[in-house]
Amino acid sequence: MELAFTPEQQELVRTVRAFTKKELAPHTARWDRTDEIPLVAWRRMGELGLLGLRTPARYGGQEGDLLTVGLATEEIARGDFSATHVIQVANLAGEIIGKNGSDEVKERWLPPAASGEALIALALTEPTVGADAANLACRAVLEGDEYVITGEKSGITLGMIAQAAILFARTGGAPRSRGVSAFLVPLDLPGVSRSGLRDMGSHALRRAVLSFDHVRIPASHRLGAEGSGFYTIMRGFDYNRVIIALACLGAAGISLEETMAYVKERKAFGRALERVRAHVAEPAPRYAREIERHQKRGHPAGPLRPARAGEEDRGVRGHAEGDPRFLAGDHVLVALSHRAARKVGGVGADCRLGQRERDQRLAGGGGREPALL
Repeated sequence: MELAFTPEQQELVRTVRAFTKKELAPHTARWDRTDEIPLVAWRRMGELGLLGLRTPARYGGQEGDLLTVGLATEEIARGDFSATHVIQVANLAGEIIGKNGSDEVKERWLPPAASGEALIALALTEPTVGADAANLACRAVLEGDEYVITGEKSGITLGMIAQAAILFARTGGAPRSRGVSAFLVPLDLPGVSRSGLRDMGSHALRRAVLSFDHVRIPASHRLGAEGSGFYTIMRGFDYNRVIIALACLGAAGISLEETMAYVKERKAFGRALERVRAHVAEPAPRYAREIERHQKRGHPAGPLRPARAGEEDRGVRGHAEGDPRFLAGDHVLVALSHRAARKVGGVGADCRLGQRERDQRLAGGGGREPALL
């Protein structure tokens, strides 16, 4: 499927690629090695409008379509795969709050989130049920004009450094999915505690376990009607799986480019590696064809395009579940990153290609399981 991009989208791709090359790629290895949190770079992404692409314009956002989010994510992945998580979470949060939040919540949280001054995590997964949103144990009980939240969330991206979280909890007595609601919860409230997790990749994301011990929030912090939280997050997951595939596509593309540059310079047995048939000559074109197939014949961004100019993004429900490209595409692309790392001689902590592969696997790439948010 050939996609026609608007002039604005083409300009965005050029701008983001230049930003990525200058401000992300030269520093990502250091950030990974030192566990530095690149808040300045993330705020620069906010200044470029990348963190508010799905946020209403009146709150500092761009009101962009999903295709634009996908294109930006693909380019960012070429420089720092971890930063794609920041774009994903920020735009999920911007859309959820923008469509479901009270005026009070939108005015307080959307402008700083869109600019990168505030980070909002998504608190869904739990120790006993994972990302099974229909069977959450965390509860929110209405007492007067407040909700009292009790429970635990695990594996939460940005959990140690976010200022707030969109939390999904069970309310009322409705069974399974009909009993789940969403809330905006500031993470500096009494009763909130955090415990950091150490991951094999994407160290800057500071995943955490979040505990809520009778945390009180105003009823106005509920996002949407009671019982609508499951459907809110499932709509986000429907398209975010495609965004993850695009991030893996960007990472695989730059991995192949770096590998080919390496094998043209590196010599073995008295000649350049690219001339050693068993090492490169056969695998490299195959890798390039895999990437080209995802870019052109079946570009993962296809389901994200609006139906017609001026219309809302068409639904992508069923694409991620039923289309083999989204069940296997990210797996293929992560495998390409792994092979590229092997071509340059290692997948260790100091190997840039190895780092990229580790970061991708943490995102859920390389299998059918969704990323833990």
